Amino acid sequence: MVATRFTHVLWCSFFCLSSPVFGQNNIPATLESARAYLTQNDLKPARLLFKNVLQQDKKNASALSGLGEIAFRERDWKKVKRHFKKVLKIDAADADAHYFSGIAHRETGKFKGPLLREFDLSKSIHHLRFLTENQPKFKDCFYQLALTFRQKKRYTTVIELIQRQIEIKPELDTIQVDLLRHYRSYLRHTDAKEASRWLMNQTWEQAEYFLGELARRSGDLPQAMAIFKTMLKKHKKLSIQPILLSIAKAHFAHGDFQQAESAIHRAIEETASPLDALFLFSELKYIFSQEELDSFGHISRPQDFQRFFQVFWRKRNPTPAAALNPRLIEHLRRILYAENAYEFDGLRSWNNNPDKLKWLNFPPGYNLNKEFNDKGLIYIRHGEPDERVFTLGESVPINESWRYSHANGRHDNFFHFFSSPGNNWRLGSVIEQREILTDLAHWDPIYYRLTQGSPLEKLALESELANQLNNSIENGFTTDRHTFAKSVKALDTPFTSATFRGKTGKTRFDLYVGVPTKPIVLASKDRVADHRLEIGFAVHDSNWQPIHQELRTQQIISGSAENLPEQQELLLYSHEIAPQKVHVAFHVRPENSDFLGGVKFETDIPAYSLTELDMSDVILAYGIQPATVNSNYTHYSLDVIPNPANEFHRTQPVNIYFEIYNLKLDDRGTCNYSIEYNLSLVKKKNSFTQKMFGFLQKKQKESITLRNSQEGNSEFNVEYVGLDIRNMAPGEYRLRILVHDKNTEMAVMRDKNLTID
Repeated sequence: MVATRFTHVLWCSFFCLSSPVFGQNNIPATLESARAYLTQNDLKPARLLFKNVLQQDKKNASALSGLGEIAFRERDWKKVKRHFKKVLKIDAADADAHYFSGIAHRETGKFKGPLLREFDLSKSIHHLRFLTENQPKFKDCFYQLALTFRQKKRYTTVIELIQRQIEIKPELDTIQVDLLRHYRSYLRHTDAKEASRWLMNQTWEQAEYFLGELARRSGDLPQAMAIFKTMLKKHKKLSIQPILLSIAKAHFAHGDFQQAESAIHRAIEETASPLDALFLFSELKYIFSQEELDSFGHISRPQDFQRFFQVFWRKRNPTPAAALNPRLIEHLRRILYAENAYEFDGLRSWNNNPDKLKWLNFPPGYNLNKEFNDKGLIYIRHGEPDERVFTLGESVPINESWRYSHANGRHDNFFHFFSSPGNNWRLGSVIEQREILTDLAHWDPIYYRLTQGSPLEKLALESELANQLNNSIENGFTTDRHTFAKSVKALDTPFTSATFRGKTGKTRFDLYVGVPTKPIVLASKDRVADHRLEIGFAVHDSNWQPIHQELRTQQIISGSAENLPEQQELLLYSHEIAPQKVHVAFHVRPENSDFLGGVKFETDIPAYSLTELDMSDVILAYGIQPATVNSNYTHYSLDVIPNPANEFHRTQPVNIYFEIYNLKLDDRGTCNYSIEYNLSLVKKKNSFTQKMFGFLQKKQKESITLRNSQEGNSEFNVEYVGLDIRNMAPGEYRLRILVHDKNTEMAVMRDKNLTID
């Protein structure tokens, strides 16, 4: 500690003595340097320079003001008040001093008891009113005064002051957006009839808009839509985006999901300014990732904002080829639910914070919220939890815990909420109540261990729990997830893909999907009728710009459902794509059914060489036979029927198809090459019978290798073969195919995974 302090003193002395500014006792130059550091937010040298000036001139208002601004940036409100109080003694009309003093008194006052709170808020009003009456164009003084009156719950005064601020400085975009939040607070805390009368007496477009919002929130959707549609035609000052967002909510509430999505897309397409984009941001910020927050802050052009929000929804869409984006619709549902259940615009203080020791670390996006409690923020991002637990008891605070499970092996996410008056549900960390821990013991062993450990062990366990909860918070506030309605049933749709050399430098990408027909037919009321599938395929580039998509219907023909065997409808998507990384998605939805299948994944579309030895991906097929009529599954006069699951029974051969490119022809015009097929067990599968009586069974193979040499007269060759797997052990296998060009001694290899039952 001594060494550190000594180093700091030496550094300060060196800084002061070595600077020519100090040596010359040049106060204007010193102030200029200090201001330059302050502009760059380099507070340490700025503070030293301002203090040096005060050593020479204790009443230098510029230096005192500079120290006050530094304290303001550090949110040290006591120092802000102290420094600017000195400034006002020197110059009672100093605008900066009134401005920063007004804010500082508000920020300290709002956390105090009634008498001291009123004292500080009155001082805040005094300082800020000095500006609104004498220098009305100074910064955002009307807005800051409005925020002080917000602490006094004078909602109409707040709105009037912010409307005045916008009239004086319409370029303050963030204030125009924030004005709507204060209108919502007014509706939230005011009787509907009284609010309607007051809004009708105002001339601002925002007031007319909130007449529509009042009707929408009250359930009078026809009246709300009439107001919103009228405003679409005549709005001048208010951006179109909040109107369209409200229209989307009204359509959703009425069950018109397609119209709701169209309104959102129109709001995006008609984004013509940063202000328009901020209105969209204010609605969608609750599900932004940190990467999206960072990106949004660097956008300025309207077309870039449009593209940003288009991509925002594309990459969240689980069925991008479908007519409707389920994730967008689910977001509207969650927002409307949160409006009713989780709104909170009150004071979040240390006193009502269940995490008083500050174990929890919240990401930056968390602080953007001013309208929902912590339950609402998690709900908007992740939807209904997989499990809710709450504990009742005389000495137990009002509580509720949510668990979101993960099927991919990651740790479940846990959130523990504690309530204080006014719907103020906040996240807590350390749980001291034994009753709560007991009720949560089935979630994770740590909760049970906390009920049993010694005081010293509990300290370590509390730290471990805090780390676990911080992982949940990091994931909970930087990601979001889509959830389908509980009525939707998952349809197992195994798939595989393959690429082949295409034309003009492109690559042919094939996607094979299997659809089990039995569950679809059995779930149908009419088991004999034909059934139709909605099938969608979509491909986007790495920046989520569309490459190709198709949406079609396909009929599956079924006979009687009695004793229906396991059958599979085979679907194919094929398109030529320039080599690149792509996002691929498909979905399968039987009409008039609750089934839904599909998946999204990333893959690389490779570039096939035009000169060096290369080979396509490998198709594992149910069957390969000469084509009599060309079909979607025809490859160079062969019908190749893919096995999308890559699962084979030992009674079936493993049919293999691939293509070889750029074989070297010798002087005789002949290619000479060899192919090695190696099928090796990766993970053995033992049934109960094999475990019990395996010693009585014939020994099974775990690998086979097949080699052959071939000659031809073309640089391109189609290869297909069937592997006999009757004697192979059940399990997971890797098929490795090695092609060796004997004319060039070059080789190329492909791997493919499969399962043998």
